[in-house]
Amino acid sequence: MIEELFMDIQTLKQFYFDHLKEEGYSPVLHGDNCVRFKVEGNNHIISIDSDDLHFFSLATMYGLYCTEKCDKATMYKIVSKANNRVKMAKSYIVEDDEDEALIIIITTIECLLNKWADYKVYLERWLQIIAGCTKIIFKEIEKAELGM
Repeated sequence: MIEELFMDIQTLKQFYFDHLKEEGYSPVLHGDNCVRFKVEGNNHIISIDSDDLHFFSLATMYGLYCTEKCDKATMYKIVSKANNRVKMAKSYIVEDDEDEALIIIITTIECLLNKWADYKVYLERWLQIIAGCTKIIFKEIEKAELGM
């Protein structure tokens, strides 16, 4: 049975904020539906969907600049390979309309939570999965010698 504690977005956002602070992170409330925090120098975002408060999304993103060696098709293959190896996290590429050389890679875990306590149990594991997916991507970039 789904907990009815998911009453409003502000309560949920404050719950995430308070838990992250208890765990030693330095969270920042960001906009109407996000909580940002850093893990080992990488920014992470918990996004809250105001239409479905049971939906949980944890993401990190980073930008890479392509050099003349960089082939965007190869980048898509690398991200696809990481997605095949890491089943829980998914990465995707967003190209910057203003800067053709910039590729933004977003790695996310999305799921439905029945209880807030589920988040507390799994957060560290989800962070490890995202870090693992990111590590695979960077190793593959290095192997492909893309010069990024």
